[in-house]
Amino acid sequence: MSAPADPTAADPDVEASGVPALEVTDLRVTFDYPRPAVAGISLRVDRGQILALVGESGSGKTMTARAAIGLLPETAAASGSVKVDGVEVLNRSEKELNAVRGTRVAMIFQEPQTALNPVQTVGWQLRQALRTHKRLSRRAAQERAIELLRLVEIPDPQTRVGYYPHQLSGGQKQRVVIALALANDPVLLLADEPTTALDVSVQREILDLLLRLRERTDAGILLITHNLGVVADIADRVVVVQLGEVIERGDVFDIFANPTQPYTRQLLAAVPTLPSPGAGTAVATVNEPEPDTAVVRVDDITVRYPGRFGNAPHTALSKVALTVHPGEVVGVVGESGSGKTTLGRTIGGLITPTSGRILLDGKDLAAVSRKELRALRRSIAFVPQDPTASLDPRFTVAESVREPLEIHRIGTRDEQNSRVADLLDAVQLPRSFAARLPHELSGGQRQRVALARALAVDPKLLIADEPTSALDVSVQARVLELFARLQRDLGFAALFISHDLAVVERVADRVAVLRDGLLVETGDARTVLTAPADEYTRALLAAVPYPDPVRQRAGRVAVVGASAG
Repeated sequence: MSAPADPTAADPDVEASGVPALEVTDLRVTFDYPRPAVAGISLRVDRGQILALVGESGSGKTMTARAAIGLLPETAAASGSVKVDGVEVLNRSEKELNAVRGTRVAMIFQEPQTALNPVQTVGWQLRQALRTHKRLSRRAAQERAIELLRLVEIPDPQTRVGYYPHQLSGGQKQRVVIALALANDPVLLLADEPTTALDVSVQREILDLLLRLRERTDAGILLITHNLGVVADIADRVVVVQLGEVIERGDVFDIFANPTQPYTRQLLAAVPTLPSPGAGTAVATVNEPEPDTAVVRVDDITVRYPGRFGNAPHTALSKVALTVHPGEVVGVVGESGSGKTTLGRTIGGLITPTSGRILLDGKDLAAVSRKELRALRRSIAFVPQDPTASLDPRFTVAESVREPLEIHRIGTRDEQNSRVADLLDAVQLPRSFAARLPHELSGGQRQRVALARALAVDPKLLIADEPTSALDVSVQARVLELFARLQRDLGFAALFISHDLAVVERVADRVAVLRDGLLVETGDARTVLTAPADEYTRALLAAVPYPDPVRQRAGRVAVVGASAG
């Protein structure tokens, strides 16, 4: 049996055919701390090829991409070679880099909201990108801007070229970001988590678009992602990095079918997956009546916001009815704007419904006294999406976890400190972490602190809004396991809000599907996620990328065939 190929070597299986779009040789990036951010990475992206650079936070994948476009931090020291279309870009002057950026290499950013200028029209931003590198009249630049919007398949480009970013949907904004990247016909596109901020169905549209653009432009694409479903969907080859080093590389089918490294196997094993379609029985159960034993009962609530600047009122929720029983986890799924976060905040007492009732332990929240409401609210706790934003950076872990106990005047200081220690044990953090500040913790550790803080007052209902969406896949898996264990041991009920259906399937007993403020389907989690009764739920499930290139691409072919028919 032959020895495995050296993972640090340049792609041995890729046939060199002309000048590659990107060639990285022994790239090293260091800062003022012992471990290098990038420790000798080599890779190659050919024209018309999609290479996925996969790894968790701190693996060096984003730093490698920044080196390719000359955007390393000033404090970074870099060595090795990075060539774009045969031109060396490492350690070059800003003038030399400006001649390469846009024309030879361009970046598709993760968050379109921050990549676009909110006070300039789409057309203005495209014209600026064009006229930076080409001598074009305003009219010629405008015509090219419309052509670019047509290329990225934005409907009615002649009209939308005059839109501001806020007038576009999230998916349309990401298409504009891609159009900006394509403005000057680069040979290399750097796509850094290009779909992370998007809903699953919009993500599917953007991935489809990237595949079509690859065919139309013959550009090479370096896809930086931690989402292995996305990799399985569109990548040709994969490079896996850990702690700044390449540990495995190869054809996408080989990597998924026969990973040779324990880290790669660990990444693949940690990905939550949906059960096979058809494993359940379709039963539509919308707004069904429930017994009176519920922790929370939502009776036909509507949340409507008044229109601003002459606009019509916006209905965030419309006659939604839902029940959460003791010890039950109800997953709430839907796309951006579906109302799922509004539902959680309304149940938690942060938003007052326009109509309808919310009963907590059988008591109408709108009908109780202030004193009773304060006591009832103690039985509800929130786990936020981003613990970095929810934890006071000045507070130690102990102070953050103890704060709810102080607010509700629970126990003496010694009893509170004992409770903090017990909670750190429960979320599997060392007690020594009590003295640490949030910036001294990893993302997964901060989320454990947020969970401990939420559990401090022993709530009956936990409202978790996208609690793992900001975490790497293996960290996400560990936090989900912890959540399930705590829920089982402590018996609290939970409203688990997420756009990730595979994550919801892992933790939920029942699922509620929201669309445009309407509850379109509820039922047993396995039934809803394997044999959905509603067409919208089926569309959501069909858009979820599966972390297996054989199954994923077979599904893509089936969808294309069905749409063609």
